[in-house]
Amino acid sequence: MHINPSFAMNIRLITLGRLSDGLAVASYKRNDTTKAEVEATVSRVLSSGNIKPNSQLTVVINEDIGTLHLASGEADVISVVTSSTYPRRSAFQLLEELRVKMESQAPAQELQACSKQDQLSKKCQPWLREVFIRYSSLENVDKLSHVEIQVDEVKTVMEANINRILDNAEALSSVDDKAESLRQNASQFQKQSVTLRRILWWRNFKIKCIVALLVGSILGYILLPIFVEMYKSEGRR
Repeated sequence: MHINPSFAMNIRLITLGRLSDGLAVASYKRNDTTKAEVEATVSRVLSSGNIKPNSQLTVVINEDIGTLHLASGEADVISVVTSSTYPRRSAFQLLEELRVKMESQAPAQELQACSKQDQLSKKCQPWLREVFIRYSSLENVDKLSHVEIQVDEVKTVMEANINRILDNAEALSSVDDKAESLRQNASQFQKQSVTLRRILWWRNFKIKCIVALLVGSILGYILLPIFVEMYKSEGRR
C-alpha cells in the first residue's frame, strides 16, 4: 500500500514498549520523513519511569517533532507521534486498535521475554505498517475530520472565489472611475471649446472693425481733398 506524501507527516512514529523499563520492542516509521530527534524523544519518555499503568498521556513537544500520545496497560505502553494538528481522538483510536492487535500478536509473556530493542519489529511490522498507513489519511478513520477537511477545502475555494469577485469589482470600479473621468474631461473640453470659439469670434470681429476703420480713414484721407477741390471749382463758376 502506498503512502501519499501529503499524509506521511500525519503519523511519524509508532512504538510498542515495555512499561517496566521503557524498552521499545517494536516500532514503525517512515525512514524518509521521521527524524532521529523523534525517536530519541520517545525513548526518553518511555524510559523516564513516570508513566503509570492503565493511563493515557498527550505531550505537545514542538512543531518540528510533533505531539506524543501514550496509552499504557498493566505491562506495556504504546505510543504514536503525530503532527501537531492531528486530532487527539484519532490518535487514541489508533492506540486502542494497536492494543487489540498487540494482545493477539505480541502477548505479555513474549513482551516480557524481550531483551533488546526492536526485537519484535520484524514480527509486528505487517500490522504496524497497515495501521500506520491507514491512520495517516484522516478521511479513512475519522469521519468528523474528513468533514472538517472538506469544509476547509470548500471554504478555501469560496474565499478564492470571493477574492476573485472583489478583484473584478475593483477592476469594474476602476473602469467606472476612468469612464467618469473621461466624461468630465470631455465636458470640460466642450466648455473650453465654446469659450475659445467666442474669444476667437470677438477677436475676428475686432480685427474686422479695425480694418474697416483703417480702410475708411485711408479712403477719407484720399477722397476728402478731391471733394474739397471739386467744391471750390464749382464755387468759382
